[in-house]
Amino acid sequence: MLGSSVLLPSLNFINEYHRPSIDLSFEATESDVSADEECLDTLQGCIPISQIAQAIAEDPSNRKVLFDDELIKSSERRYYKRTVLLSISFLFMYSSFYSIRNSQNSLVEDKTLSLASYGAVNSLMVFGGVSGGPLIHRIKIKPTLLIAMLIMALYPVSQYLKTYYSLIPTSMITGAMSALLWGVQAVYLMNTARICSLVSGKSLSTIVSVYNGIIFACLLSSNILGNVMCSFILGSFYSLTDPVSTSSNSSIITNSDLSLLHSTPSNMTITTVGVESAAQCGIDFYENPIFASETVSVYKQYLFYGTTTGLALLGPLTVFFFVKPIEVP
Repeated sequence: MLGSSVLLPSLNFINEYHRPSIDLSFEATESDVSADEECLDTLQGCIPISQIAQAIAEDPSNRKVLFDDELIKSSERRYYKRTVLLSISFLFMYSSFYSIRNSQNSLVEDKTLSLASYGAVNSLMVFGGVSGGPLIHRIKIKPTLLIAMLIMALYPVSQYLKTYYSLIPTSMITGAMSALLWGVQAVYLMNTARICSLVSGKSLSTIVSVYNGIIFACLLSSNILGNVMCSFILGSFYSLTDPVSTSSNSSIITNSDLSLLHSTPSNMTITTVGVESAAQCGIDFYENPIFASETVSVYKQYLFYGTTTGLALLGPLTVFFFVKPIEVP
């Protein structure tokens, strides 16, 4: 999935580097650029990325003609900012996803439904992965990100009903959109890293490593944020109860009994009395479990689902308002 997604921008840049030589005028204006191609501010004016890539490929010294240190630093900050904003949108999306996934078994009374929903998330991931390339070609990168995130936002909404007809289809679609989302973000980050490398002259692998580190840090943090939010809203799922049963069927060994055991001859057999059967031994020794499950109120459940829905919607809103589209022709 990620291999094909990463290959897409790579081939585009290779084609640009090997195009027949053209007369680079350095005086291109916004009207000379196609709607899908991004322009960069240079010392010679606003120039399309394709022309900059060709000029630097033909003569690396053209980088100094096009960019000074201030423009290079400005470009680096711009693309780091895009990466951070995209990572924040993933933090919102997956905080919602992980908090629901980790608490679903406790909130859904039908454990079979909970298990089926958990497994359905992974059922269509392959489909979502292979559909990334065609969608990017048709509707571009940013619209594909928005569509995948908006569809994933249906996952917390489906938790209100807790039926097979709502949870299973939504879980399957969520898995497909999650795979699509990761494929599209790989293309976006690769395009961003290549442009940043083109401007700054730094190693592409170094920039890609930093960008991937940022987005994976947010992904791992989303698991922590989701669990903290779940605990804060729903409270404790368990309460501590008396671990010792006082019924007539239980035997309690006191300190005096222990001293008696130590003083008992080794050839003497000690028989336990007061226990109905061996089922009372081992992990089933106490009649009452140490932890007794509590029922989460409907109010807390709706508050939890509403919060996760809001978090899931913050993801596409962040992409829509703050993440700039980037297309490599």
